[in-house]
Amino acid sequence: MTEKRNIRHNPLLAVMAIAMMLLIIVFGVTFIREIEQPKDQTSPAPQSAPLTDQTLTNSLGMTLIRLEPGRFMMGSGLSTEQLLTKFGRTTSGYKDEFPQHEVHLTQPFYLAATHVTRKQFAQFINATQYQTTAQQIGWVTGMTQTKLFGKHDGLTWDHPGFEQADDHPVVCVSYDDAVAFCQWLSNKENLTYRLPTEAQWEYACRAGTDTLFWWGNELQEAQGKENLHDASYDNWYATLIHSKGFMRWLSWDDGYAQTSPVGKYQANPWGLYDMLGNATQWVRDGYAPYASEKRIDPIGPNQAKRRITRGGNWYVIPHYARSSRRSIVPAPFVSNTLGFRVMLEVK
Repeated sequence: MTEKRNIRHNPLLAVMAIAMMLLIIVFGVTFIREIEQPKDQTSPAPQSAPLTDQTLTNSLGMTLIRLEPGRFMMGSGLSTEQLLTKFGRTTSGYKDEFPQHEVHLTQPFYLAATHVTRKQFAQFINATQYQTTAQQIGWVTGMTQTKLFGKHDGLTWDHPGFEQADDHPVVCVSYDDAVAFCQWLSNKENLTYRLPTEAQWEYACRAGTDTLFWWGNELQEAQGKENLHDASYDNWYATLIHSKGFMRWLSWDDGYAQTSPVGKYQANPWGLYDMLGNATQWVRDGYAPYASEKRIDPIGPNQAKRRITRGGNWYVIPHYARSSRRSIVPAPFVSNTLGFRVMLEVK
């Protein structure tokens, strides 16, 4: 009994006991708060510029810009109803942009600042004697001054149905043609060139933005930024398209009814030109519907009956030139509105 009284009345032990109780209480409250506190479920803030100052120029004179790893929200941030209210058209034109989902790209990569040009593609043809898909099948899908968008016989990369200079984007190239070019350039430089994945393309196009277009939400602000279906196109094709009752989309004249020199207009915030105009671009992915969960370095199926193209062009309805817009085409597909740019893997 004496020993128990000594322990109970020992001041040092009493202080230690009180301190231990306080520590347990504080730890317990903190632990409970951590359990009850919901995880951050907000969208990742778009990175304003995950860039280094690194650019390089390759053997063909292409400028490539290094993009660092980052996160972004891929797909449309507007609902189908909101897009219909803003732009019209049918729901089938928007459904493949949903659901919007978080994407995390874990590896840096270089992306060409511009499309592959006619001059650069000609170097590939001259070095390899490669026969493009259009040359093999004898026709492409496209638009000429005398015929609406559809099948056109005899058009090829060097005869696309309208005048081009060497610094215009090469068009009338298939997915296989673009892949063959990348393989040739990889062998030439002992590096790894590919088409960008769809996720890499949208990440680069958005350039840290979460708006409909990289410049904002209004199509009419595209003047000086992209080569789209504007007054120059309407004037060139006036007899053909207006007789069909087609509407005018954009009021200004950018100086080019079809393709323009690459890099002619303003670059996006990360220094990339013509991401949403001039010529639509092949990406690496075959088509697959979006998943709702977070994706890390996603890529669609390699073998697919349908493939993805991205970006607007000189012909297409301008509101299709949105950062989230997916165009789905059969494989193979060739058009005088369709080209590509290359991605270089970082070693």
